[in-house]
Amino acid sequence: MSSVLQFENRPKKPIEIDPDLKDFIDRAIVPILVKEYLELAESEADGANSVSNTAAPLPGERDGTP
Repeated sequence: MSSVLQFENRPKKPIEIDPDLKDFIDRAIVPILVKEYLELAESEADGANSVSNTAAPLPGERDGTP
């Protein structure tokens, strides 16, 4: 027989981060991530406008009827 586990909802404590580490993340890591995200979004947008073999078939193509 299975048992059900229930967990208390506890308020989350804010994580303390070293100010120097936060500054490094803000200056070095975040810009790189944003640049990569924007490049990925742009390439996905370009690909979304092209027809591929993964596009949904037209009505009648699925069952072979004209």
